[in-house]
Order: sequence, then structure tokens, then C-alpha cells
Amino acid sequence: MPIDAVEVQRIAELARLDLDAASVERFRHQLQSILDHIATLDELDVASVPPTASTGPRGSAMREDEPQPSLPVERALANAPHSTAGHFHVPRVLEE
Repeated sequence: MPIDAVEVQRIAELARLDLDAASVERFRHQLQSILDHIATLDELDVASVPPTASTGPRGSAMREDEPQPSLPVERALANAPHSTAGHFHVPRVLEE
């Protein structure tokens, strides 16, 4: 499926991009390369390949939830711009 400069301009307008002629031509070549690659992938016979939900290793990537000691208050507040009585002090965001 060949892509022309008019199609690139249409896509650029949808993306609210103002492209000069050199950029249109560069993007035309890049988009054409992408479409050619997709066409190559479409030619692959994948009928015998079962659908997969993930290409990574099986099992959970999450670690076990194990209790850990809390972060000491002094360390938690060490980089806070303002703290009061062992708590973060932030500007009020709601009116009373």
C-alpha cells in the first residue's frame, strides 16, 4: 500500500502538526517503511501458532507480599520541605 505526500499531510493535520515539504517527504519514507514491514509480517503463516496472552515467562512478576518494618519517621521526613510534629506539613487545599 503506497503512501503519498497527501496522505502524510492528512495525518499531520489530524495530529495538529505543521510539516514543511522536507518533513513530509521524510515521514512519507518512514511511514512507507513501517507499512512495508507490516505487509511482510502479514505474509507469515501463523496458523499453527497458538494465541498467547504474554510473551514473557509464566507466573506472576509480582513479589510475595511480606510484612516489612516501617520507614523510620525521621528518614521519611528527611527531604520534606516542611514538617510539623512528625508529620508532613502541606498547604491547605480544602476550605473549612
